[in-house]
Amino acid sequence: MEPVTSPEKRQHQLTTVWNFQLQFLKGVGEKIAQLFAKADVRSLWDLLLTLPRSYEDRRHFHSFAEIEKLSGQNTPVLARAVIERYIPHRGGPGGRRTWLEAVAYLDRGEGVPGAPIHFTWFNDFGGSIPKRFPVTSHVIFRGKSQVYRGQIQIVHPDLQRADAVLPPWEFGAFVPVYREISGISTRVLRKILAGALQRPEVQQIPETLPPQLCERLDLPSLKESLRELHFPTKWIPEGEEPKPQGRYLTRLVFEELFMMALALHLRRAEWRKNATAQADLIPKILKNEQK
Repeated sequence: MEPVTSPEKRQHQLTTVWNFQLQFLKGVGEKIAQLFAKADVRSLWDLLLTLPRSYEDRRHFHSFAEIEKLSGQNTPVLARAVIERYIPHRGGPGGRRTWLEAVAYLDRGEGVPGAPIHFTWFNDFGGSIPKRFPVTSHVIFRGKSQVYRGQIQIVHPDLQRADAVLPPWEFGAFVPVYREISGISTRVLRKILAGALQRPEVQQIPETLPPQLCERLDLPSLKESLRELHFPTKWIPEGEEPKPQGRYLTRLVFEELFMMALALHLRRAEWRKNATAQADLIPKILKNEQK
């Protein structure tokens, strides 16, 4: 009698990147896997081919001068600040429109306040922001800056406590920005893909292109290309909205073209085999008809 093993264990023993079910991936589960399926992302390979639409430079915190320079542009800023006070506002017809303003100062360290920054949130019902980040909190903020009434303002900034441990997929390098998939945010996708690239199925992914072709065209390995396209460390994304490019993208394109050509070749060989077999039957069919 064969030993009984759990579905998760059988999944781990028998899978490759091409048939690994996403529901078994850490941080996914059945619910998120169903959301992926709506976008036809069903296997680990499908997920790995979900490339970033752009990258953000989070190699360092921005200074106030850099924040001013980037104001009004499409590039998010990243910096440290200390929240000094909150100011609730109410306006609009009947006073039904509410918003919350926070006055903060860039954190220069050693208790020395820097230039002022104004954060704004609309419809902060229940005052959840002040509860999570009370006055005097040291925070790391991220968002797109603009000049409003002569002041630097960031609307709906992404805040986290400055003493929190920043994961490597969120800070210290160029981080990927993905298109939202069925309601799955780019932050969640980053975390999932960072874990997916560590899977043994990815570490052991076979090389399919002929070595001579890779050497002649200076193409990196498939594993390295997937890693660099999602989390660049050996190349610098350039441009206002940098996109996947260069030799790593070329390697992935060659992989897809090679697989398509191989599938076409196998299909053609099967067709020729069947056509030859059918052609051999024609004389016998004609002979029987003459009888």
